[in-house]
Amino acid sequence: MNTAWMGLTGFMLLLGCSKSNPTGPGTSMGPAVGWHDAGLVLSSADQGAGGVQWLSVVGNRIIASTASGKVFLGRQGSTQWDSVPFPGGDSVYSQTAFDSSVYFGTRSTGQVWQLTFPAQTWTNMRLGSSGRNNVDFVTAWRNRLATSTFNLADASFHSYWGMAGNWTEISKGWLTNGDDATMALGLDSTLFSTTYSDGLWRRSASDTAWSRVPDPLWPEKYANDSIYLWHMNTPRALALYEGNLWVGYLNYPPVYLTAVDTPWNSSKIDSAGLASPNLPTSTMTLFVGNGRLFSGGNGPSTPMVYKDGAGWQYLSQNWGKSDDGKSVVCSVDYTFSFAAINDTLYAAGCGSLFKLPWNLVPQ
Repeated sequence: MNTAWMGLTGFMLLLGCSKSNPTGPGTSMGPAVGWHDAGLVLSSADQGAGGVQWLSVVGNRIIASTASGKVFLGRQGSTQWDSVPFPGGDSVYSQTAFDSSVYFGTRSTGQVWQLTFPAQTWTNMRLGSSGRNNVDFVTAWRNRLATSTFNLADASFHSYWGMAGNWTEISKGWLTNGDDATMALGLDSTLFSTTYSDGLWRRSASDTAWSRVPDPLWPEKYANDSIYLWHMNTPRALALYEGNLWVGYLNYPPVYLTAVDTPWNSSKIDSAGLASPNLPTSTMTLFVGNGRLFSGGNGPSTPMVYKDGAGWQYLSQNWGKSDDGKSVVCSVDYTFSFAAINDTLYAAGCGSLFKLPWNLVPQ
């Protein structure tokens, strides 16, 4: 790659509970090697809405929430799932695990609820927002929670930091054009947030306002050998991997910030300086487990794993299929979330929930 060109582009692109049926689809006497159904049976309506979108782990428990707002509780090594009623007459819109609890942002009432383990008790964190609000994200940051709301009536954005009933608003500097956040990640003293189409934003503990991180640039080469540089302004996923902030984008491959700061680098490019075809695109989730980085999304929905020096590899063994490998059970061509418990990797995708033994992840 032309290093001068890279310099010009910013180094871009280098509690009553009901029981769920414990028998998953495609049960067979001779299971195929690879991904297996995790036993969470969803209705066709739930699958059509996107299936499971959020996964969190507390101890040996895994908490799965669907796009239609239902919450399920399972355990490692079991195919039994409990349906957990969500309080407050609303449904889930965001989710994170922190200490021994899982926190949920609501879809329309602008509330954050805490589900504590092992007691399985619900607590309203009394965010104090008014009107009809999505809670776009809730994440751990500086030993508390950071969260944001988007008002459905006036398209206003508000972000907060704190805990139950003791919140500080930290909205200053955010966009005023009606674009809201999609997710966030707290790293030491800095909070990063993605948006739908206005790039990546950050705010440190010492800042008085949010600021936009410069967009990485994506080179598109045309037949006449001219190159156009697209601003990558549609971030969807964040993860900290080996000291670097990784960002997954809609319609573009993931990139990372060296030591959580500019310049941008790509995860894999070919000898011509353009993207390798073996790259995830339209990434909806990035996950770090067992020292490995995983990507899921829509380009393709098949989960991928990253290895330094080798780039991205597909985890395609029996993905989206019945346990015997004979039937395709993928109803939605997306992967939305990952989680891990001990020797098992979980992936929410294809409208279902799948699991893979760690020993089948390429080393």
